Amino acid sequence: ESKYPFWMKHRIRLPNRSNPGMRSILGFLAGLAVLAGCGDPSGPVLTLWEGTLSPIPPSRINGQTAAATQFGRTEVSIEIRFAEPEAVYLWRVESGDCRSEGEIKDGPLMYPPLTTGESGLASSNAVLSSLFKSGSSLAVKVYSSEGEAEVLVSCGSLVER
Repeated sequence: ESKYPFWMKHRIRLPNRSNPGMRSILGFLAGLAVLAGCGDPSGPVLTLWEGTLSPIPPSRINGQTAAATQFGRTEVSIEIRFAEPEAVYLWRVESGDCRSEGEIKDGPLMYPPLTTGESGLASSNAVLSSLFKSGSSLAVKVYSSEGEAEVLVSCGSLVER
């Protein structure tokens, strides 16, 4: 029997990133995953994913995204910057990459909209029943709505860590 509590034996070490926004997103997701697993130490291994969102011209919107897969679900976080103030954007995780249309993970209704404030910043979280499998090709896409059409304004690949 170890003299250390369970949570100290199973700490998650996050990569040291220079971007404070990414550290907070990854820390939030890792904390949720650890809390969810406290009652089941034999649960599946945590898989972390992260990505950088790049603007699709003429858009200037960029940002960060991260995901954690564990215990039969995936939690995804997104943060965007340089968006239009007081605007609403749609987002989702799709299979594939930024250059092609892919299958939406869990359907579009699972992703709460990104609503920007006066500064053009917004963030959102989604909990998906899909498990992101190691080796998968995934992209996080941000869209603006122009009437009935969705226009891709920012995109980034999710990379397993």
